[in-house]
Parts: sequence; structure tokens; C-alpha cells
Amino acid sequence: MALTSAQRKILRNALADKDAADAVADAIDAAGNEQGAAVADLNQTISDPPTDTEVQAISDKVDELLASLRAAGIIAS
Repeated sequence: MALTSAQRKILRNALADKDAADAVADAIDAAGNEQGAAVADLNQTISDPPTDTEVQAISDKVDELLASLRAAGIIAS
């Protein structure tokens, strides 16, 4: 979540030290732009009924997605 220019201006007005305000705003901007690690598509065809291996692959992919989101700070651990 990057700060808008209006939010940055409010922060600068609230803090007496403009350099400190900019440092805080920059830190907020940097934290808000983190991305999770790339997660490859599963590209799997599911048989009917699904095999244990297919179900495990789905479970593994969900775990990979969750780990990526946690690493990016999008969801809590």
C-alpha cells in the first residue's frame, strides 16, 4: 500500500522533522510494494476419481501459495 501524495503531505505536516517524515513514508511505501514469490501454475488434469498423487499436488500448491503470501507480508503466519 503506497501512500498517496495527500497522505504523504499529511504525514509531513504531522511531523516536525521533514526528513524523518519522508523516511517513514518511504518505509511504508516500500513495505506496501512487496510481492510474493512467483508460484508456477499447477497445470494438472484431474482424473475421476482423483488419485492420491493429484490431491497431494493440490495440497502442496496451496501450501506454496500460502508461504508466498506470508513471505510478502500479505497474510499473517
